Amino acid sequence: MKMLYISYGNIPSLWAHTVQMMKMAEAFSAVTHSSAIITRAHIKLLLRRPFDYKKFYGLKKRIKVIHLYTDKGPLGPIQEKIFFPEFAERAVSYAQSHNFDLIYTRAPEIALMAVQSNLDTILETHMNVDNKRFQKIIETSQSARFKGLVTISEFLARNYQQAGMLPAKIIVWPDAVSLKSFSDLPQKPVLRKRLKLHPEKTIAVYCGHLYENRGIKEILLVARELSNIHFLFVGGWDKDVAKYKKQSDGLPNVQFIGFVSNDLVPSYLAASDMILMPYSRSCETAKWMSPMKLFEAMASSRPIIASNLGSIGVFLEDRRNALLIEPDDEKALMTAAQTLLEHSDMGAEMASAALGDVQSLTWEKRAADILAKFAPQFCRSSLRYEP
Repeated sequence: MKMLYISYGNIPSLWAHTVQMMKMAEAFSAVTHSSAIITRAHIKLLLRRPFDYKKFYGLKKRIKVIHLYTDKGPLGPIQEKIFFPEFAERAVSYAQSHNFDLIYTRAPEIALMAVQSNLDTILETHMNVDNKRFQKIIETSQSARFKGLVTISEFLARNYQQAGMLPAKIIVWPDAVSLKSFSDLPQKPVLRKRLKLHPEKTIAVYCGHLYENRGIKEILLVARELSNIHFLFVGGWDKDVAKYKKQSDGLPNVQFIGFVSNDLVPSYLAASDMILMPYSRSCETAKWMSPMKLFEAMASSRPIIASNLGSIGVFLEDRRNALLIEPDDEKALMTAAQTLLEHSDMGAEMASAALGDVQSLTWEKRAADILAKFAPQFCRSSLRYEP
């Protein structure tokens, strides 16, 4: 039996959701007998060296990536829009003609096409019911070919049920982490030398896109006050990096690395002394988000400072496995950073607790549990997650 993950057609990409897709595709390849992921590619790539998905996405093994070639496809990592109707139609047609037995996708439009083409389909979505695309999810759920829906929080699941979806067709599984990506790392001094970071400075790292409402403004305000901490920003679109570089001009203790391939993220986290996640209360997904960076931070064995939001509090507990602060409060962020400076033993204890807490949140367990619920005949093993 064969399973096909139909992407948005924008792999490889700098978008975070494509990292999640590729991690799940890797996990499905580990827990099923036969699976692949499909995306667009430029026809010129037929004559070029294959793209290194394993390195770019930080995978532990190579997975099967099927390409649908077009003269409009990407030649490398892209920043284009997410949905490509032509690709969606071709991908579903490919699944039919190549006798795939199960479709997995995060695109409601593709899920609807798939069930209408008599293909068993599992849909994953992180969108709320007020999204204009949600109606396609409702239409998909009414098909006998719809096997189930995967989402990342109880908040979203309750909203889906209120919109008419059956609870038995929904599974809540947060995002996850590849623990092996962290267990194989060398010690901090080696990482800092490799990454060309100062060997002695206290480093506080923020990792992820530099979107509004992610606490970047608050971090920069704290950086002006705490000159004894080096603030390192890893990630972000070029335009956002340029914007915040300009705002931090003159601060010698602020450094922007920009986008890095996912295989380097664990190294930057583990090379730090503290990890900052001061998301704003006005962040558009604050009520239901499940940031991959949260679980990577927990796996890094470094103390975490994070906003005390409901979606974060599901996994972090103040002064047990992290320091939780009020969102949008640079003074609270500064106090927390100073606390970690002055109480390194407490930071180490919290980091150890976070590492223990994240052990069950792996991509393979996530994939196995989803299949065990909706398509057990595909799954070689069932690893249950207990929230």
